[in-house]
Amino acid sequence: MKQDLQTLQKRIMTALQNEQGNREKNREWVYDDIEGDSPRWVINERHAVLNEVNAIRKAAGKLPIAVETLNVKAERQACGHVDYTRKFALYAAELAMMD
Repeated sequence: MKQDLQTLQKRIMTALQNEQGNREKNREWVYDDIEGDSPRWVINERHAVLNEVNAIRKAAGKLPIAVETLNVKAERQACGHVDYTRKFALYAAELAMMD
């Protein structure tokens, strides 16, 4: 069943918000291949979104995307927005739908 962009955005945003609730316990700095040294919560949130996007893509018979693609085409575009969570989820939903 094909889902619309808004439905996918909400699904991804829920996964992201659930992970955002863990920020306080994931404050240690670790090395990240994408950003270098980062708080663990940044990596965890990125992977929560990536996992959701790739689950959507798999259900639609599409190949998974790489974390680097998510970072460049969704996460970085959302950075700096007042509504970062909503924007990140929107851009990630677009990636989930792309061929």
